Amino acid sequence: MNIDKIFGSLYSWNSLLPKYEHEDGTPKYRVVVSDLLYTKETEVSVVAICNHCKESIDYNKLIIINSVTSLLVQILSGKKTSKIWSCPKCGMENSLHETIISESKIQEPYFLGIVPQPPKRKDGLQDRGSYARKVTQWAWNFVVELEEASGRFREDYKDNKADYEGIGFGDEIDGGEK
Repeated sequence: MNIDKIFGSLYSWNSLLPKYEHEDGTPKYRVVVSDLLYTKETEVSVVAICNHCKESIDYNKLIIINSVTSLLVQILSGKKTSKIWSCPKCGMENSLHETIISESKIQEPYFLGIVPQPPKRKDGLQDRGSYARKVTQWAWNFVVELEEASGRFREDYKDNKADYEGIGFGDEIDGGEK
């Protein structure tokens, strides 16, 4: 597998797309290559819902502690401890076992106009086989984004053909003959 040709082809295809920008400065057609933006857009949000005040709390910010259960609960459940957390909004304790935990992530298929940086090759034998697989997966993700951006450009061009009149060869604007 010639990885340099893969990178060259994909970056060339991306650079052939017009450089128009949205009002917020993000590229309209070109695909952005950024680990930071890709991670931000595809981030999975996990929240715990308090059983008392029904507030959604970021699960990663919960402080979960092991609490010794009463003798009756130990006999009935067979567990000596239970995991609990305290709600920062209302201050009430919640059993982790009884807490509703909600996970939200981006729905597939998705087209963000962003791909992460290509994988980096590591030295040594351990990475030889996995690097080719990682690059292949990254390249296919990039191709999907480029196909979507190219399709969007084609649709915009077709819908707004009058805006593109005069661009090209053999028309009256640049002195050519029709």
